[in-house]
Amino acid sequence: MNELPQGWTATTLGDLGRWSSGGTPSKRHPEYYGGDIPWVRTGDLRDIEIQDVEGRISLEGLANSSAKEFPAGTLLVAMYGATIGRTGMLRIPATTNQACAALLPDPVTEDMMPFLWWFFRHKIEDFRAIGQGGAQPNISQTVIKASGIDLPPLLEQRRIVAKLGRLSARSAAARDHLARTIKLATRAKQAILSRAFIGEMTADWRVEEHGAGHVTARGFPTSWCRQTLKESSQDISYGFTTSAQQTGDAPLFLRITDVQDYAVDWPSVPRCKDKPPVSKLLASGDIVIARTGATTGKSYLLSDIPEPTAFASYLIRVRASSDLLPEYLWKFMWSADYWQQITNVSKGTAQPGANASILSGLILPVPPLAEQAEIIRRIEAAFTRIDRMTDEASRAAHLLDRLDERLLAKAFAGELVPQDPDDEPADALLTRIREARAVAPRPKRGRRKASA
Repeated sequence: MNELPQGWTATTLGDLGRWSSGGTPSKRHPEYYGGDIPWVRTGDLRDIEIQDVEGRISLEGLANSSAKEFPAGTLLVAMYGATIGRTGMLRIPATTNQACAALLPDPVTEDMMPFLWWFFRHKIEDFRAIGQGGAQPNISQTVIKASGIDLPPLLEQRRIVAKLGRLSARSAAARDHLARTIKLATRAKQAILSRAFIGEMTADWRVEEHGAGHVTARGFPTSWCRQTLKESSQDISYGFTTSAQQTGDAPLFLRITDVQDYAVDWPSVPRCKDKPPVSKLLASGDIVIARTGATTGKSYLLSDIPEPTAFASYLIRVRASSDLLPEYLWKFMWSADYWQQITNVSKGTAQPGANASILSGLILPVPPLAEQAEIIRRIEAAFTRIDRMTDEASRAAHLLDRLDERLLAKAFAGELVPQDPDDEPADALLTRIREARAVAPRPKRGRRKASA
């Protein structure tokens, strides 16, 4: 067992103040809700200060339930569900539901609350691990109160909180910068696609290949044309109607759910229950498009098909004509122009969708084959550079997470700020907390006086 830093003492969270929890008024009484009393639920606990919440209960709801009103400065901890271990610091008086544990401040403990708030953020994974194993992940007040903590002197707590606050602000600023970088990368890709499909990206290439004079006064290349998807395709057809099964020797059965992040996990693709006709089998270069639901318009270009594969009936297969490279068509389907057309045709329908007739009417710009190939090359080169940048940003964000974890570990091991031998030891603070708890009134439950 490691020796504690000077002035520190080992204790439990239960020894550091008065813990409580809230309650939920009966849903059978609508009059218990919609009042003027803030009512915090675990979804509101996002490791932030709580200035306001959507939930509200009435005076009647407070009086007729186990809900209690907690003062500003109360530290809340989620005990149930997906938010287990997440925290919030009340900056307003508020009630909570029973899934929130509450550590109430008093004149002795209120100065400790910022330090304890950081402690819970440091220990969140430990609390989550304790809460696993049941149908509904949860911890209890008993678990929280029994959890050990190495407590520094109060003055050192303040130094730790100040140092963590400064370092956290720097991390947050760096994260914001990285998030903006990733967002700008998405915009940059759309800008590249926009330039590609109006001929701007390859304007220099056309001059080098064919000389000047290949752009009209309106900016559209004279060597290009605009065609409907029907005019640019040799086949636009629906998929095969059957059930999926995991065994057998029938062809594979590709569904839009099998396409994730522009890739297919072929070993997980099921097989057709019934034998499909040859016309429903996919070939390299085919593009499949989702035609219903939230994924309407989502597309995928098939290549390296491992074995005969049919496509599901809620997909539409597009097979490009000989004057259109499949890769060029697919990249157009990434563009804002394509998605705007898909959005326009889906408007006004109860269920978003795009049938073969609608897709057939989509308009796309068609350059000569050689320029299509050059556009593909330039888009891929530009996207590779952008992806490299976003990968670096993602790695940097991950390193920031690791750095924050190390800083918290150092803080709660007494290694982030120096100890001061003149600080009052934590034992003296614990003594004052015990004395204050012995005479403090318990939190009141029940009817609150209405404001005048």
